[in-house]
Amino acid sequence: MSLITRLANHFAAAAAVAAIAASVDAQVVQSPFTAQVIPNNIDGLYINVETGAVGAAGGSVAGWDINPYSATALTWFNASGTGMLRFPTILVGSAGNLNYGTTVGAAGSYSGGTVTVGAAPGNWRLNGDNYFAFRFTAADAMTHYGWGRFTIFAAINGPDRRIEEIYYEATANTPIVIGAYGTACGGLGFAQSGQPVLGAAFNFTVSNLPPATGLSALLLGVGTLNPGVDLSGLGWTGCNLYVASPILDFQFAPSGTYPFSVPLNPGILGFQLNAQGAALWIDINSNLQAVTSKASASVIGN
Repeated sequence: MSLITRLANHFAAAAAVAAIAASVDAQVVQSPFTAQVIPNNIDGLYINVETGAVGAAGGSVAGWDINPYSATALTWFNASGTGMLRFPTILVGSAGNLNYGTTVGAAGSYSGGTVTVGAAPGNWRLNGDNYFAFRFTAADAMTHYGWGRFTIFAAINGPDRRIEEIYYEATANTPIVIGAYGTACGGLGFAQSGQPVLGAAFNFTVSNLPPATGLSALLLGVGTLNPGVDLSGLGWTGCNLYVASPILDFQFAPSGTYPFSVPLNPGILGFQLNAQGAALWIDINSNLQAVTSKASASVIGN
């Protein structure tokens, strides 16, 4: 049975699950913020990224960073040192609706203001997920970078717009990638080339494999481990497993590219797809050794 078929069966079995566990890690961490509706009024929601605290007024949220609001649009107000990332190559306007895999760092252009809804690159869209990113001044008084997922349905200023999750880099002045979380061990790289859309094809790539590697591996699932399972007890120091109940696919090294197609099954819309890379080999003492990558989290859309 193919990996895609097995994952499709896994999705079907998970269709009754009401929520997907959140992910947290010591490097790219998930904010304690929990999914919140953004009020369609002049106050909106003030959010402290590190503490997860929220409120209807800046004075009620110590150290707040970002503030989406407005009764007529979607506008971002930001604390000093904070800004929303524009779509790449766009140097005017407000927060962009960013592509999965976009790098968030010092090279980006940041601002607040009202977003644009439409079909052009970087425009926000209704009835689906939008990815945003930002920089902010953390409690250490230094610049950190973050990303989040924002769902909007019938109207940009309607009652059904919400921030679903927020992640940020715990190390100051360190770029991050939209969709990535966790920490790699052994320098193992991992990338997801696109966002999962019904019927779409893209690649997962495990890179920078150790020379001794016998197998590379892709781990896929629809749930995350929070905050990740420490694999040091197996002798894999500093390595973590982030994908719950993973389905595995293996390749002999040095190959590490895994083509993937999302099944054309409307029943899986909105499910979170989690993926992680690994590399395994047998050492001279006949012990199984492994290193693991950061993980990716994305939501299946259409």
